[in-house]
Amino acid sequence: MALDEDDKTATGAPDRIEDAFQLILENCPVPVVAARISDGAVLYQTPAMAAMLRLAPGDPPLKVEDFAIDRDERAECLRLIREHGSVDDFRMHFRRSDGSRFVGSMSARFVEIGGETVIVSNLIDLTTAFEREAEFRRVNETLEDAIEALDDGFVLYDANDRLVTCNSRYREFHSDSADLLVPGAHWPEVTRIRAERGFFVDAIGRVDEWMAEQMGQRGIALREEFPSKEGRWFEYSHRPTRQGGFVSVWNEITERKQMELALRQREEHFRSIVEGHPLPVWMVDLATSEILYESPSAAELFGRAWPSDQRAYTVDHFVDPADRDRLIAELRKSGELYDVELRVRKVDGTVFWASLNDRIIEYEGREVSILSFIDLTARRETAAEAARQREILHQSEKLSALGELLSSVAHELNNPLSVLIGQAVMLQEHASDPDTAVRAEKIGTAADRCARIVKTFLAMARQTSEETAPVDVNVLIEQALEFAAYSLRTTGVDITLRLADDLPVVYANEDQLVQTFTNLIVNAEQALRGTEGPRTLEITTAAVDDGEGVSITFADNGPGIPEEARSRIFEPLFTTKQAGVGTGLGLALCHRIIEGHGGSIELERTDRPGATFTIRLSRDGARSRTAEDEAPHPEQSGAGLRILVIDDEADVGSLIADCLEMDGHTVDVEQSARGALERLKHRHYDVVLSDMRMPELDGVSFYDILKDTNPAQARSLAFITGDTLSRRVSEFLATTDSPYIEKPFMPDDVRELVNRVMSRKNV
Repeated sequence: MALDEDDKTATGAPDRIEDAFQLILENCPVPVVAARISDGAVLYQTPAMAAMLRLAPGDPPLKVEDFAIDRDERAECLRLIREHGSVDDFRMHFRRSDGSRFVGSMSARFVEIGGETVIVSNLIDLTTAFEREAEFRRVNETLEDAIEALDDGFVLYDANDRLVTCNSRYREFHSDSADLLVPGAHWPEVTRIRAERGFFVDAIGRVDEWMAEQMGQRGIALREEFPSKEGRWFEYSHRPTRQGGFVSVWNEITERKQMELALRQREEHFRSIVEGHPLPVWMVDLATSEILYESPSAAELFGRAWPSDQRAYTVDHFVDPADRDRLIAELRKSGELYDVELRVRKVDGTVFWASLNDRIIEYEGREVSILSFIDLTARRETAAEAARQREILHQSEKLSALGELLSSVAHELNNPLSVLIGQAVMLQEHASDPDTAVRAEKIGTAADRCARIVKTFLAMARQTSEETAPVDVNVLIEQALEFAAYSLRTTGVDITLRLADDLPVVYANEDQLVQTFTNLIVNAEQALRGTEGPRTLEITTAAVDDGEGVSITFADNGPGIPEEARSRIFEPLFTTKQAGVGTGLGLALCHRIIEGHGGSIELERTDRPGATFTIRLSRDGARSRTAEDEAPHPEQSGAGLRILVIDDEADVGSLIADCLEMDGHTVDVEQSARGALERLKHRHYDVVLSDMRMPELDGVSFYDILKDTNPAQARSLAFITGDTLSRRVSEFLATTDSPYIEKPFMPDDVRELVNRVMSRKNV
């Protein structure tokens, strides 16, 4: 606030300015103290200082040693001031009047008053800052642990192509160049050396040309796969970071969001009591919103030159003008505000979040507030990143829980389904009455469909597709429409089919694709129930990628997906439907199935109302061994084998025994692994068929015991299991050479399993 010479003479401007500075000091939120050097006596302290030290009116005058309790720290502070003229952000230990202690940051200067040297200091309690630093370190450690815990290789380079970090999985993938993978390593140099060592097959004989290609892709997001010199194939994704560096994730085809390093906000140093105040400070007329005084740090924060004779107003810096009126009302009610977060605007229009502290005073008959600001940009970015990481961990936990649920459901259903299917097939095979055979065939067909649904759920949990074969997508869509025909008809949904005639066949699991199409059709029908007027569902197929792929689009004219839910619709257990209508598994199942087929499913953004889902499948995206690729089945073993069946479900054990006895074999049945071990002490069996999940002693433990006590009999062991999803069982089956089949099974599956055991023993 500037005054011309006439105004100063007429109004006593020097006194008014002195009063203004006195008011500023008395109401400054930051503690300030002035003490004599000669004896340490405190000559002046602001109310904020008294509040920080918890002094009460009438307490005896302080000396510096009363609150600055460490003599060596006091001596070092005085030495630095004498040597440099000032000290900023000097850490000291302090004591309050009630005996409690804290660490603070002090900035101080010498001034001469009445011929004596006085030290003027301001003090900040660093307790909250230390807590924030501890929280920041915890978040960083959590991020580092999360990166190290990844099953995939992870590496991060900075904007200067310098290695920042990589995890042990990444080093394992790059064991040939582990000596190069140190922090600060230059990416072009590391890449060139690895190319010269022959790791990249495409670079052999053309290192310079290959390096030019890699540098050309430096800032491009991409995903590629390539072979190494050992013949191993790697798939990696490469994406640029906001800081100009890039992240590579190896052996991973799903999207990996970029990791950011959170930057800590540096504390501004205090340079003087008023003009040198480190925190941005305003003195504002509440009636007019005019900024009567602005500290240099405040001018710098808001992008304004300091000092300035131009008037400035707070209303120009509030993004939402209503914030000013609300804050003034709260300020008049309570007299002060602390740590109020709001959006403010700089002179150039840049918007950022700030924390505001405010106190109301009276100055020259006007309501005036003293404000200070803290820029919250870095803190909010850190909090957002921490929240993102928590959400990633949360989704991982949900997927793990879903896998456990599917494993339990499959195990409970597979045993009764095995009995139902097996008995139906045997009834059909041996029925003398044609009508009975037909009924048995229908029962078996329905039960087999239930079994395929269970396998589809298991495939979802594994995120892989089962055996695949060439399929016509148009035919599968028509099958799905047949399944949903009744609900579509009762809801009054008009179906429009635009099915291309030139679709290529795709390798896929027919049951899983029908399940996916049916789910999308049923979802559309449920969404259309509340739609007034015509209700339509349009299904379109088309050949894409020069005939190498197929796209399938499901578009309805319902209410659509809310914007806030679009990013979560494929999450397991998330649903926008009412309680009792949706489980949150349908779209998650569709997503898993399509990804397991090497394809994609997306919720499109269109100008039309309703929801539009598009599926893309490549011809060979889920190609597996077909019948003509498989090795020929072993020849049928002759009758007369002695076979032991172990299953804790009596009906399942009886079914297997009935099936094998019809082929002329002698079969004994045990309902526990311990009973089987006791029986095997006295009798040798040509084939032993065991369940995997049994009480007291499971199939894995049974195999281990048998291998140690009777190795020859262990060669005759095979498994019939409904639990291949748990890690213990899946790892066991992957490492042992014992043959197995999954429940539910057909009688022919059991016969072939016996043949495989006998062929294995004869090798």
